[in-house]
Amino acid sequence: QVLEPLVENFALRLIINHYNTGSEMFGFQTTQKDGVAVVNLIEPNSNAAKVLSLQDEIIAVNDRKVDNNLNVLIADKQTVILTIFR
Repeated sequence: QVLEPLVENFALRLIINHYNTGSEMFGFQTTQKDGVAVVNLIEPNSNAAKVLSLQDEIIAVNDRKVDNNLNVLIADKQTVILTIFR
């Protein structure tokens, strides 16, 4: 019998919501924890609210590792694919 892993990785596609700059444009905010962006705020009714949860760790953006550079990785993007650790 194969056991399912307790933790899964999800690839999520978020369409930009024009809020402000950086991750806020997608309807969420993060804080840094050991080089990883941890979701600490999700804007109600945003695209992020449909797919993200508080405390999700964003480990990659468009297949590029997040290492204290989330805003750089999503700058000027209309759509991003986030790989999260939940």
